[in-house]
Amino acid sequence: MSCSHASIPCSLVSKQVFGSLGGLLLVRPHEPVSWKPGQFAMLFPSDSMDPLLGRPLGIASEVDGNLLFLCQRVGRGTGILLDMPVGGSIRINAPLGSPINIPKKEKGPLILLGGGFGIASLLALPAVHSTDSMIWAFRGGEEWMELARSCLDFVSIPKGCEVLLASEDGSTEFRGNGIDAMNSLDLCDATVVACGPAGMLRGVLGASKQRGFKVLLGIERRMACGLGGCLGCSIDLKGNKRARVCKEGPFFPGEDIVDDEIL
Repeated sequence: MSCSHASIPCSLVSKQVFGSLGGLLLVRPHEPVSWKPGQFAMLFPSDSMDPLLGRPLGIASEVDGNLLFLCQRVGRGTGILLDMPVGGSIRINAPLGSPINIPKKEKGPLILLGGGFGIASLLALPAVHSTDSMIWAFRGGEEWMELARSCLDFVSIPKGCEVLLASEDGSTEFRGNGIDAMNSLDLCDATVVACGPAGMLRGVLGASKQRGFKVLLGIERRMACGLGGCLGCSIDLKGNKRARVCKEGPFFPGEDIVDDEIL
């Protein structure tokens, strides 16, 4: 087992790129990585220190010892990762962050809600924790559909977990955004774990306050070190507390989150 925060050389085993959206990266670490759902890795596209900072990506799954990442094409760093040839060298710092800690479940369903590439941090959870429904919401279009189908082929979802794909353009079985899809389910005494765009997270938090269900929200911040040392990703919590997204997070109980911190 690797120690926490180990720097590990890796090889890019395979990739699937879907136009300008981004893609799937299957990375083989040169030593085992012990990780849990909700944790992430900092990916460095080469040993040249260019770019200097890694890119934080949630660990989506493990396939025959290979780690699966969903990578959105955002800027130069993610572009280098997505355009790298198969067999290329990648270095990762992993595992980082705290695993998802599901509150004690006395009754009610567990619902996972991933918006866009935010689904990555949730995909491994149904295999280790009884989950009733997993929603993957995205804008729609053929590229998104191809990405979703390819990604789900890599992931083992237990039969008892309903997978609901939601798109705004109606290209999936459910037409609407992530909040619409969530509201279509039984939320009585539910626990909702959500990760994705800030607008969706604000909607989940607002609905939880109105309807009384529990939420865990995955907070995104720009990160420099990913190790908790630089404090660049720190956020305010209620009770005059501070927390580092890369260390105590990235998932926090909704009742602890200051609304202004969902950017």
